[in-house]
Amino acid sequence: MEKFLQDIRYGLRILAKEPGPTAVIVLLLALGIGANSSVFTFFNATLLRPLPYQNPKELVVLQGWRKQASFQEMPTSYPNFADMRQQNQVFSQMGAYSETSGSLSGPEGAEQITSAVASAGFFETLGVKPVLGRTFRLDEEQMKTRSC
Repeated sequence: MEKFLQDIRYGLRILAKEPGPTAVIVLLLALGIGANSSVFTFFNATLLRPLPYQNPKELVVLQGWRKQASFQEMPTSYPNFADMRQQNQVFSQMGAYSETSGSLSGPEGAEQITSAVASAGFFETLGVKPVLGRTFRLDEEQMKTRSC
């Protein structure tokens, strides 16, 4: 242990003799430790913590797949989701969502906005209760088709 303390004292004396390289070393250590800490904080917040939902270990994502061509991972269509929900014998609750975009115009001009579309049962699946009012009912859910 005495030898270790001697080595520490010797290292500190050498660093004190050369303040320029010592400052660079301390700065690089601080940047490295800070970057490592911020990356771990992000990693911990996004991947290691459980999802902030009721029973997060019971949540499952269903995704559609194609066996041919490009873009093999495809979103599940609403009719396929409705069929899966109707024939479901495995899951206690099913919900779906999708993002869509549109234009919102006002006095200052128009802007492109992104919004979410959710099915009946989406919030119940996540265990989320509304602060006011109620969530969607199945009889209110409808599929809108676009004519080309």
